[in-house]
Amino acid sequence: ILPYKNGYLSTVCCDIAFYYDKYNISNPVKNLLFPVKCLRNAGAHNNCILNMLPKALHQGFNSNKELSSIISNKLTITPDSRKNCLSVPVLHDFAALCIVFNMVVTSTPVKTHTREDFESFMERLDKHKEYYAKNTEIGKMRTFFKKLLDIF
Repeated sequence: ILPYKNGYLSTVCCDIAFYYDKYNISNPVKNLLFPVKCLRNAGAHNNCILNMLPKALHQGFNSNKELSSIISNKLTITPDSRKNCLSVPVLHDFAALCIVFNMVVTSTPVKTHTREDFESFMERLDKHKEYYAKNTEIGKMRTFFKKLLDIF
């Protein structure tokens, strides 16, 4: 969803942050670009994102306060559930991606197609629920993803 400059997403993130700072523009996108970049890098380097779900691996991770505020306004989710989901970097970054996507993309067909892709992913997860029955982290992820789909 973000253009590349010389192939480096971090350069684009810095350029956007510089622009907002220089012209004193308040925009939540600026503070959500780094989590989007982290998720993009995880996918680009073929990291197994499911292995990154266990909460024990992420002690000391702090979620973005602006993201938490946006999520609390857009989703019907309890504060404890929101805090738990956003304390897992993969879920945090995915939520940031969804929020940035909705702020940046204005094309209805693109949003519709993206929603259909997410729904297809959820159907694939639901196809073999027994694979994940013992893993509560994946169950929480599925619930959080379904709620994020309501934003689209």
